[in-house]
Amino acid sequence: MLLYLFFGMAWEAPKVKQKAIALFQQYRCDMILLVSLLIAGIKLVLNIDRVSDLRMFDETIYLASGLQLIEDGLPDPQWGPLYGVWYFLLSRLTSDPVNLHFFNQQVLPITIVIALYLYLRTLAVSPAISLAASGLFLISDILEIDPRPTHFALLILLITLIVATPTRTAIAYLSRLGIGVLLMSYVRPEYTLSVVLILAIAIYELIYSFKTPVNRKRNFSEIGLFLLSAILLLILIGNPLAGGRSWFAFSQHFSLNWAAWNHLTLNPWDHHVDWIPILFDGADNLAEAFGNSPVLFVRHILANLNRYLNTSIAILFVSFQSFGWSSVFVDKLIFAEIVLLAFICRRIFQKRTRIIQNLDRKQWRRLTVTAAVLFLAIFPSAILIYPRSHYLIIQGAFLSIILAVLFDASIATSPRQHLRIDRAIAAGSILILLTPNLAFGWCIAYDWCGIPRHFGSVELPHQNTVNFIRNLNIETPVKLLDADGGFATYLGDNYTGVLPWDKSRDRTIDEFLQNNQADAILVTPTLTGHPNFRGDRQFQDLLKNPRSRGFIEYLIPQTQFRFLLKQKE
Repeated sequence: MLLYLFFGMAWEAPKVKQKAIALFQQYRCDMILLVSLLIAGIKLVLNIDRVSDLRMFDETIYLASGLQLIEDGLPDPQWGPLYGVWYFLLSRLTSDPVNLHFFNQQVLPITIVIALYLYLRTLAVSPAISLAASGLFLISDILEIDPRPTHFALLILLITLIVATPTRTAIAYLSRLGIGVLLMSYVRPEYTLSVVLILAIAIYELIYSFKTPVNRKRNFSEIGLFLLSAILLLILIGNPLAGGRSWFAFSQHFSLNWAAWNHLTLNPWDHHVDWIPILFDGADNLAEAFGNSPVLFVRHILANLNRYLNTSIAILFVSFQSFGWSSVFVDKLIFAEIVLLAFICRRIFQKRTRIIQNLDRKQWRRLTVTAAVLFLAIFPSAILIYPRSHYLIIQGAFLSIILAVLFDASIATSPRQHLRIDRAIAAGSILILLTPNLAFGWCIAYDWCGIPRHFGSVELPHQNTVNFIRNLNIETPVKLLDADGGFATYLGDNYTGVLPWDKSRDRTIDEFLQNNQADAILVTPTLTGHPNFRGDRQFQDLLKNPRSRGFIEYLIPQTQFRFLLKQKE
């Protein structure tokens, strides 16, 4: 028996080697281009912490939920629990919260564009077009958009599509797509609607398939797997649409529009609790809001519609201004991208007959159905809530995919010509050279930049604040009053946040600090303008003379912030 196994393995070894060599030869150009994308992505985001600040509030809440996953368990299903799991997994590689924040900012864009390239290749888009589309998406507004749960949802979607696209039957494709979008709904709850639509289409396909006995058992098993996955996730995690997140989001974003219409300087993110009950007569859901104040509701919708188109287009183009790049220089890059987009659209229009002939009808149908069921979740959210950029990332990605597929079909030859290895190396090298580094510009090496980034400085108040307070080396437990969205998360395990909205307006700052045992205050414009503090005279007196209430005052360099620390008796 042992001799049989030995000689059998020896006999099979050359065959395995031959298959490996054949696979390498078949996909070697793709491997070269994938490595090029990886290097270009690393080059782009290397040292991003030098030109990008910590993103507070939503992003920090997700990060904190990942760090506390073992102790606290999964967050509520409506608050993106799987994004917290993603942060938890990344924290196994770097546990420091500041490093983790920037590590995620680096990893997500790189993994997304690699997955985008692979998905385009599963759609039989040529390697060169796949590389170009992925490279352009890498330098799009995706880097600047905050918060980033939709980035992670896009990554889940692309991996799902890579797995689902090679399937033979529509039901198998829809089943895998449905499971992937179901996972997305635990990152962005609005995609629950897409899950329902995919299930409805799959059931229709199942009924239609009764006309033929082929694959009937497999079709039932595919639908069963989809339904079983949905039931298990609902039991284990919960309903992502349960709770009041949609109303909370509407309240804040309507207040954003309300402040703009009335030229208010008050912070709408804080003052929505005052404005919404009055403007919508105590409504606590969207239907009541429309019924109580239809004129205001419709005005909000129209304002969002007007903003929707501009935002949808803007996220496709390069946007490096927040990283300290000159707007004049970025405008030139955008103009070049607009010219390229116009050329692609013109080519698609002119070669529409060839495109129809060259398109793979089955894959095109799947692509358009997928785009439609996702759009039917994205569009209502953008219009009812607000067309913020992070709501529209997946829409922008699919527009890029559709353009790439159509443009490739417009230039495809029959039979298709394979990309030569020397051209793959040349294309990958060009991508790497053209990709800038956000911190240093166009760099050939770490210390040598052909076109350095010297356009202006970038303010990093959040990083400067964290570094300053960390350098105080406070080891005792600290309860920090902070209105800027989670500084305690980055300062250390001995820091606990005290939330400003826990203070009622009829209580003084002294009562609030005593009841919450707060012994530190981060004084920022957000805190001083908060509705629970701006009218408190004792709070104003504390700011004028911190020592009178036992606080030491630290001015934080390169910020407008102050740190007040209670003196220990």
